[in-house]
Amino acid sequence: MREFGKIQSSLIKSRKFKALRNDDAARLLYLYFHICPHGNSIGCFEFSPGYALIDLGWSVEDFDRAIKALSEVYLVEWDSASEVVKIVDFLKHTPCTNDKHASGGVKIALSLPECDVKRSIVKDLMADKFAKKNADLIALSKTYESPSEDLSEGYRTTTTTTTTTKTPSDRGSTSSAPARDQKPPSQENDGVGIAEVTPSQQSTPATQDRTPDEDRIRHETVMKVRSLRYVDKASAPNLVKDLVDHGADPRDLMRCAGECSVGNLTIDDFKAKARALLPAEIQSAINTNQEASHAQRAKPVHDPIAAAADAARRRASGT
Repeated sequence: MREFGKIQSSLIKSRKFKALRNDDAARLLYLYFHICPHGNSIGCFEFSPGYALIDLGWSVEDFDRAIKALSEVYLVEWDSASEVVKIVDFLKHTPCTNDKHASGGVKIALSLPECDVKRSIVKDLMADKFAKKNADLIALSKTYESPSEDLSEGYRTTTTTTTTTKTPSDRGSTSSAPARDQKPPSQENDGVGIAEVTPSQQSTPATQDRTPDEDRIRHETVMKVRSLRYVDKASAPNLVKDLVDHGADPRDLMRCAGECSVGNLTIDDFKAKARALLPAEIQSAINTNQEASHAQRAKPVHDPIAAAADAARRRASGT
């Protein structure tokens, strides 16, 4: 058990910490994460809320409110399912000092349960000048397509690159086509993606220049979706991005996810509610694609082996 925790003196002037000036409970919980005996050298560890309830004399509701406030201003990342917390920018202020120090931090990261917060700390360690040389960390990071990009810098949407072409027969009009390397939205990808629609039916994606409030809304929306049953936690950011790109308001999505989590409903219930928030033309395209997909699945599949066996049986029986 460690004997002390390190806190930067600049914390008191931090913009994020100042945003909690009227929430002493959230501030106390943030300091508690720094000094509690469960902390470690990378600022990311498994944490059962029961410890805070005992040490701080809180109720479950007190902890939930405080951790939500810290997540909203992005001072911590919290995965309630795996009970893993990460102090944001911990390694930025307390980096590894040598290879041995880094090796210990990597071992801690590898021991964490699989979740998006683990992906986030892997990305942080890969940015550390000592840890990034660790072979185990490099191998783990390669198993992640993009280690927690959605969390470590806030949830972000990307703008669709389009090219404009004009033809002699259609002078004065323009047509937009996706860039060559752009992939269309997946159709029911990992069980959570929305149905594919054509580029002309897509609403204009959100711009990259968003305010911190918009980032927090998207981040909290992702966290709400992750709380639903049977949802692939790593797919939640992509699901939210697809829905936002197709015209859904993140605030409405967050409300839907909250209703589903309270009602203990599944990700399919959330998808049904979320699709109702999309523009009418997008809903129509989704329904059309789903009907075509169901019709395709309903077609009988020709099995040449089964057909040959059936023909042999008919010949043997003389029919």
